[in-house]
This record gives sequence, C-alpha cells and structure tokens, in this order.
Amino acid sequence: MIRERMQAGRERAKAQGKVCHRPRKKLDEREIRRLYELGLSARSIGKSLGVPQHRPLEA
Repeated sequence: MIRERMQAGRERAKAQGKVCHRPRKKLDEREIRRLYELGLSARSIGKSLGVPQHRPLEA
C-alpha cells in the first residue's frame, strides 16, 4: 500500500514537471581523456573525480 502511494506521488510530481532525483555530476571529457592517456584505469579515474567507476566509460 505504501509503495503504491509513493509511486502515485512520484508520477503526479513528474506530470507537474518536477525533478525527483539528484542531478548528475558534470564530467570534463578532456580531463577523462587526459587521464586515460596517462594510463589510469576507469576505476582510478572515477575515484579521483568522485564518481562511480562506470561514469568515465560513458563520457
């Protein structure tokens, strides 16, 4: 019952144009490329930029 009410509230907010999530962190693609060229792994790049390890792979 609670789950259904939560979902209905999220759908209503979305219909009103409200944002219900934390915005993604902006990543500098040039910085990611530079770090890759230095030989760093996706995990270490993600850790140094403060994002999950898969995010540098998406950029």
